Parts: sequence; structure tokens; C-alpha cells
Amino acid sequence: MRAGQKIFRPLDIANVTMATRIIVKNLPPNLTQTRLKAHFSAQQSGIEGFSGTVTDAKLVTDAKTGRSRGFAFVGYRTQEEALRAVEWFNGTFFDMRKIVVEAARPVCF
Repeated sequence: MRAGQKIFRPLDIANVTMATRIIVKNLPPNLTQTRLKAHFSAQQSGIEGFSGTVTDAKLVTDAKTGRSRGFAFVGYRTQEEALRAVEWFNGTFFDMRKIVVEAARPVCF
């Protein structure tokens, strides 16, 4: 290994103290914030097998055009609900696009 070279290791979700927010990547460009929240909320979408209460959903958009940048953050009431959402939704399809769902990591300043 060279000096300054970083070693990347896969994230072990079982050993991570995670927050109540998840990040969703590879979203379709025509997605609205209302549809995003409805898709990830068990009460609104009628999904059987997943139970979680969405507290907030933020679709990240381009400041100039207002179009979706293809990723979003979704908040859940508890860490357990967020972890179940990662396990349930990761690798599933949303409008014919395979989405990637991960635990959102806090920003360090």
C-alpha cells in the first residue's frame, strides 16, 4: 500500500450506530417529494411486511433547474425502523430503476 492511500471496507450495518435517516440513491428524475414519502411509508403505500413511520422526506434538487439530482433522504421515527427500511428497500425497483438504500452518515465538520 502506498503512503496516503485509503483502504475502503464494506459497511457492516449490524455494528453501526446509525441515525434515523436513510439515503436513497438512483431515483428517477420525474419523482416528486410526495411520491417519495408515500413509497417509503408503510401506512401510505400499503406495503405488507414492512412497518415504519416516515417523519420527513427530502428530495435533493438542482438549485437552478429544480430537477431531481437522483437521491433523497428519508427520516424514520426510530433507528430500528430505519434499519428495517434499509434491509427492505435496498436493491428494489422504483419506476423501473434499481435503487440503493443505505444508512445516512452524519456530516463531520
